[in-house]
Amino acid sequence: MFVALLVMVGAVVWLLTRLIVPIKPINPYFPDNFERISEIHWIIGQYQPVYLYSFENKGDLYIKTVHRDSKNRIKLMNVYLGNKNNLQAGLAPLFSEPLTAGSKVESLDDYRKHLKFGQRFLVSYIRSASRRPGTGSEDAAKFTDAVAVEYCKIYQGVCEAAGYTVSDSDSFWEFKETGELSSKLKLRALGIHLDLVK
Repeated sequence: MFVALLVMVGAVVWLLTRLIVPIKPINPYFPDNFERISEIHWIIGQYQPVYLYSFENKGDLYIKTVHRDSKNRIKLMNVYLGNKNNLQAGLAPLFSEPLTAGSKVESLDDYRKHLKFGQRFLVSYIRSASRRPGTGSEDAAKFTDAVAVEYCKIYQGVCEAAGYTVSDSDSFWEFKETGELSSKLKLRALGIHLDLVK
C-alpha cells in the first residue's frame, strides 16, 4: 500500500514538472534572437523561464525561476532585479506589451501583479559586454571608452548589468547554450517582458 502511494505521488510530481517545465516548449528557454545596443555594441540575451516566486534579500530584489538546461535537467535560478534603495540604477522595468515603453517598477508588488506561479516570461540581460570575435560584439565599447562613459551616465541599470557580465564573460556567453550559470554570478535583468518569443 505504502509503495503504491509513493509510486502514485512520484507519477503526479513527474507529470506536474513536465507540464510546468516542459522539455521542448514552443517558446524555447533560450531563443536565438540576436540584439545589440547600437551605441556600444553590447549583446543582449534573452531567457524565458518559468516564474516561481519573488523575494527580497537585504534590499536586493529577485525572481526565483526554473528552466531546463541543454541536457533537459531542471535548473533553478535567481534573476536579480536590482536594489530597491539604488534609485539611480533602478529596478528592471516591466514590459506588459511588446514595442512599448517599460513601466517603472518600485517594488516586488509591481512584478507580482503581472507574474503568477507557473507563468512563462522573458528576461532580457547583457550576454556580452566584451569584445568577442565573430559574435557581433568584436567592436564592443570598453567601460573606459568615452561612448560607454556617456551611455552609462544615462542608463546606469544597463551598465550595472554589464558589470556583472564582464566579471565572468565566458559563463554569461555560454549561458544560452548550456542553460547553466554559477550561483556565485548574478543574472541582472535589463527588463521583464510578459510576451514570449519563438
